[in-house]
Amino acid sequence: MLSSILADFDNTEHEIISTLDYRIKRFDPPINADRIIEISHKDNFNAKFNEILSNSIDTAFLIAPETENILYNLAELTENKKISLLGPSASSIKTTTDKYQTIKKIENIAEIPQTKLISIDIPPENVFQESKNIGLPFVIKPLDGVACAGISLIQSKDQISQAVEKVRNESKEDKFIIQEYIEGVDASLSLIIGKNQIIPLTLNYQDIDLQSSTYLGGFTPFDHPLKNEVITHSKKIIKNIKGLKGYIGIDYVLTPEKAYFMEINPRLTTSYVGIKSVSKQNLIKAIINLLIFEKDELPQFEFFGYSYFSKVDLIIPNLTLKEFKKKYFKKGIVSPPFVVKGRENEQTSAFICSYQENLNDSKRQFENIKKELLSGEN
Repeated sequence: MLSSILADFDNTEHEIISTLDYRIKRFDPPINADRIIEISHKDNFNAKFNEILSNSIDTAFLIAPETENILYNLAELTENKKISLLGPSASSIKTTTDKYQTIKKIENIAEIPQTKLISIDIPPENVFQESKNIGLPFVIKPLDGVACAGISLIQSKDQISQAVEKVRNESKEDKFIIQEYIEGVDASLSLIIGKNQIIPLTLNYQDIDLQSSTYLGGFTPFDHPLKNEVITHSKKIIKNIKGLKGYIGIDYVLTPEKAYFMEINPRLTTSYVGIKSVSKQNLIKAIINLLIFEKDELPQFEFFGYSYFSKVDLIIPNLTLKEFKKKYFKKGIVSPPFVVKGRENEQTSAFICSYQENLNDSKRQFENIKKELLSGEN
């Protein structure tokens, strides 16, 4: 993901400074940046980030999760330094990080599944009682989870205790939500937002496994009969939450009749790597033109072909750095399977992406990349 973003920044004629985890830096990844600042395990990241912001930075693009207010805290630090953000404001991140608060903000302008806010400390029997009006099956979610972390599909009362424990493991919030389960197709709409513009990019198919609480990937663009309805709802939602700007994603479940709002991702989403593949325009340059130069009009966005993208879990063999780079630093592997815990033969994951003019051809190319990636796995 980082390399994809930096490749787009590299074509904007700005000086680019990027942070990089020391565990990744040892692999010498191909990073297009004028300066790379290594972040060590000994560093207090917020203090280090504050130091970086004090060093002649004009604007910042944040890549971070919402959990534990990580993204919000970084955005607030940036704004306190009077540095512009190429993304949502700290206040809008605060709002949209909390799934329940977001729902209350927009409940009158979007289709939303029945949702209740529950204390993390109440017994499972009480959770089941609270769900009576919703009925089985229902979904338990952390307030601030990302990428499906901590989510459980509840089909019987006996599953509640384990689901609540999963929330505890993923979130430090003292509440969670229970939500009506909507059977349908998982999708997201990616948009870029300027001062006076809301520009829908692509509708993206999402491959989600609720049983394992895992977002696996998807493909883009996704042609669906409710696409225009999703765009209409999304524009209303954005206008109702002050401070959303730059790139965001809005998740939906699409039934044959309705588009149900799920959540807002006030950050770069995984779909970006697919959109980058099918877009004829540089998305980062478009965001800069909207937010820094405040251009009122941009060239019409054009998308061509299809891109599949997904995380792939694997155990990599013992390799030298040269062997690792030869095997994994290649086209189609967006994020190589870095081993960050310091030991080989541990399960890790890579992120892969394909592109072809035809959807079926893109799927076949994706499977070939995956097959090659897994070849030689221990």
